[in-house]
Amino acid sequence: MSEKPRQVNEPAVPTPPAPIVVHVTEPAPKPARVYSNTKRVYVKDTITGQHLPDAVPETWLQEFPHLQEIPKPAVKEGNSNG
Repeated sequence: MSEKPRQVNEPAVPTPPAPIVVHVTEPAPKPARVYSNTKRVYVKDTITGQHLPDAVPETWLQEFPHLQEIPKPAVKEGNSNG
């Protein structure tokens, strides 16, 4: 009796693995800040470290890059003339 050839269930050439796809999403850019001519803010001069005593127009932050906005100074309790 003659034997039947064995049947091979594997392909002759292995299939390459599927490519790994990595999707990188960058964060959306921050919207540009809009400075108001009417809004006044308190600022600090980062060169000298001094706080300007009065509020200045918010546009100064754009015109003078060494100025930094700071929170409004707290009102101190003290003598009242009332």
